[in-house]
Amino acid sequence: MYFKCARGVFPATQMSEIGKILLSKRALPSKVRLRDLVISKNTESKNIGIYLLTQFWQSIIPELFLEQTGHNPLLLLQICTIRHQESESTSNYSPWHLDANFYGFDTPLWTVWSPFVESGIDAAGLEFCLADRKMCTIDDSTVRDFWSRVPRNERNQVAIDADDFIDFFQSRHFNIFSNLLYPGDAYIFDQYILHRTREALKPGKSRVAIEFRITSSERFPADVPYEQYADYLVSKRRADGNIDVVEMHEHFMKE
Repeated sequence: MYFKCARGVFPATQMSEIGKILLSKRALPSKVRLRDLVISKNTESKNIGIYLLTQFWQSIIPELFLEQTGHNPLLLLQICTIRHQESESTSNYSPWHLDANFYGFDTPLWTVWSPFVESGIDAAGLEFCLADRKMCTIDDSTVRDFWSRVPRNERNQVAIDADDFIDFFQSRHFNIFSNLLYPGDAYIFDQYILHRTREALKPGKSRVAIEFRITSSERFPADVPYEQYADYLVSKRRADGNIDVVEMHEHFMKE
């Protein structure tokens, strides 16, 4: 289980400016995929997409992922998402969940959540259920075993009350954690970390944040059908340091 709250992962001034541009749009949707920005025919949108893609690869994240997992990172543009949360609405708040429920357990999958605006007081943030390092002995296999035994719906997603999540984790010395994040800061966490949207303490501002999602460049989650992701747009760094953007099936083709 991996979690890190990191300051200054991306340039604060530029991230803040992107936030202003996004919030100035009259009909900004609640969700925009990085893939759609990168291939957009709109110059402003495409420039934002390329900038975010470039900043990801220039950040500490790729090396950190390799160091912690032993895998080279593959950025999944299809599920890298900019989320817009209106100040007066809680309708699209995410309840307690693990990303493993959606993307699989067998291969490392990280989310890097970084706000374009100050988040946690006037605008909604995130909160996590994290292990007390002095007392907790839980590991990935314990979480996976728990997950394998809970009810699932027709889409194979866990159908369980949020209170059961909290009971399971807090009985094993987990605590609720949240922090104030500024533009360019980031939460970095793997698919085993329980988290949800945290309501603003003093609601009044809309939130815009990006979720980068990274998996192993060598293989995609083994417990998810490959065909489901064959046309995904992905980004990887070549040996010469240049960045490629290709479809998933091209990435796995023998060179």
